[in-house]
Amino acid sequence: MASLDALRLASLFAGLVLLVLAVYLIRLQIAMRARLDALGRTLDAQQYELDTLRQQVRDLGEAAFAAGGRERQLAEQVEQLTQQQEQMLSRDGDTAPYVQAIRSARSGASAESLISAYGLSPGEAELVVALHGPRGRGDA
Repeated sequence: MASLDALRLASLFAGLVLLVLAVYLIRLQIAMRARLDALGRTLDAQQYELDTLRQQVRDLGEAAFAAGGRERQLAEQVEQLTQQQEQMLSRDGDTAPYVQAIRSARSGASAESLISAYGLSPGEAELVVALHGPRGRGDA
């Protein structure tokens, strides 16, 4: 009978261990399910943010493309106005030194060289260089 009691006691103990193990595994499964759900929500939020960022990049690319087109248009207009200005200046014989000074300034001539080459006053030479020199035109 002692061996039967020991067997019952061992079975009872094994059942208790299995019950504790089953409860632990169920709690672990619940915790893992909660963690998986939280990770799923995080993934959804990050996917939404990524989609938003992709759209912003597309929008910026389109805006940059449009700005580049506008920049080309403005550069063409500036060139056209420069040509018109030169034509207007070359029509008047009194302005010939100014036209030549402007051309020299566009080629990088200094105010001092414009004064000596074309007889401009220091103020006139500085203005021509400021308006038509490489830095004044935004070419540098």
